[in-house]
Amino acid sequence: AVIQSFGAYLGAGCAPLAGIRLGARDMRGVQVAVGNAATLLVLVTVVELALCLLFGGPLLSAFGASPDTLPFAQLYLNIYLIGLPFILATHVFSMLLLGQGGSKEVLKANVTSSLLNVALDALFIMGFGWGIAGAASATVIAELVCVTMLGLRLQRPDSAFRIRRDALKLQVETVRRIFSIGIGLFIGALAVFFRDMIHLWSVVLTAWTYLTPIFWDLSLLTNSNAPRIVVWIVKANPMYNYLEIMRSAFVYQNNPSVTVLALAAIWAVIALVIGIAVFKKTEHKFILYI
Repeated sequence: AVIQSFGAYLGAGCAPLAGIRLGARDMRGVQVAVGNAATLLVLVTVVELALCLLFGGPLLSAFGASPDTLPFAQLYLNIYLIGLPFILATHVFSMLLLGQGGSKEVLKANVTSSLLNVALDALFIMGFGWGIAGAASATVIAELVCVTMLGLRLQRPDSAFRIRRDALKLQVETVRRIFSIGIGLFIGALAVFFRDMIHLWSVVLTAWTYLTPIFWDLSLLTNSNAPRIVVWIVKANPMYNYLEIMRSAFVYQNNPSVTVLALAAIWAVIALVIGIAVFKKTEHKFILYI
């Protein structure tokens, strides 16, 4: 569930943005939003694969796997990771199709996938005797079928949210909007329970502005031999990467580095995941406080 949630959160952030641009009849903007969602999906998949491969055992133990069940959980995870791209893409494609009124197609794909999963579980576990490996294999195959059905519907000529090759390149404005949606959901949820959050946020923004190298350059710290930890703290500021992208384009007239673009995309996904997670966890209580 934790692994899948990143795909769901990414889809929940990108689909509204694409819908807003569709309502404004900005078809190029729609294509860029969908294309950037696909690019961020690839980035999230790579990061998740790396984390699971490097720290799979400790993570499983942290989520409750005992020494006796850990080998089985590790086996399931290893096979499950083969289908990770399909699983995450399923959530993103589902949200994009729902955003353009394709609820029937999403329902058909999910029902077909679920029935296939049950049938393959019976075949692999009871028929072939594969045990936990059979359960994982059934899930991967079912998700592959589901994402194929959704992808074919999404790429139809009449689909407003088709993924186009020329829109895959990350756009600063689109990534920034995704980041802003995540921050907005997080702050909006907190403001319902903590009324002073509205005023505190303005204080946080002011402090954030001064901690971000807007009116000063990072070279002021590096040239003055500032402690390395201070430089790292400044670079850890999410806004530093977005500012560097703008500065590279407008001041130095150069393309931003791949590292800066990647970090900006990662921060956008992190903000989106946290924002939607907090919003979803607390939305049922909103009516009690409004």
